Amino acid sequence: MNVKTEFRTMDFERIIYVPFYLIMTVLGFIQIYFDIISRPLPWSVLALAEPLPWDLLTVLLVITKALIIITYLMGVILFIVRSRAVAKSRSLWTKAVAYSVPFIPFLFSIKENNEIIMVPALFSLLLMIFGELFTLYSLKTLGRSFSIAPQVRTLIRSGPYRLIRHPMYVGEFIAFTGLILVGLSILSLFTYFLLITVQIYRVFQEEKLLEQHIPNYSSYKKATKRFIPGLI
Repeated sequence: MNVKTEFRTMDFERIIYVPFYLIMTVLGFIQIYFDIISRPLPWSVLALAEPLPWDLLTVLLVITKALIIITYLMGVILFIVRSRAVAKSRSLWTKAVAYSVPFIPFLFSIKENNEIIMVPALFSLLLMIFGELFTLYSLKTLGRSFSIAPQVRTLIRSGPYRLIRHPMYVGEFIAFTGLILVGLSILSLFTYFLLITVQIYRVFQEEKLLEQHIPNYSSYKKATKRFIPGLI
């Protein structure tokens, strides 16, 4: 294998995203650690002199962060064990758009807001937890066919893929909806619509590539919807 061929066959997604996901995993553990020590558990010695500091919001927030960590760890594992792609998108623009997605949520961050009322906060966190769980379920089902940029491996038709073609994106949409509802702003809305636009672009590029290389994809496409069973 010459240098040029080796360069083309290098798996840049593993090179870039495995370290990135590992770094985010470590940062997530650090966040949860400080959440715990700053709000000692009700049954701990540190909590004896204080009112119970672990309210429902705190518990749900820690659960949400833990699910995000699990998602990153699963991504690392799947990057390492995934099968070789049959075909990949050759468009630099398509790859650039796809590779930007994991970084879009960092355009804004959640800040504590003492004026936030209980019901919207609970609803937002429950949306995030449901979205993350659905994303994890879809990611597990996708298994060794996982990728960031459009690539072709095998056609997955089990789990949520029996009903919709892009369940991972649905999970991400739900989780991200919960995220922006924590603190609506012009920046958060812009980020939200940017993410949706980018993901829809990825969907069309992925389907185009799959139709070109998987003979029975057209029949699968006719039997399923993209995002919502029976509707969209």
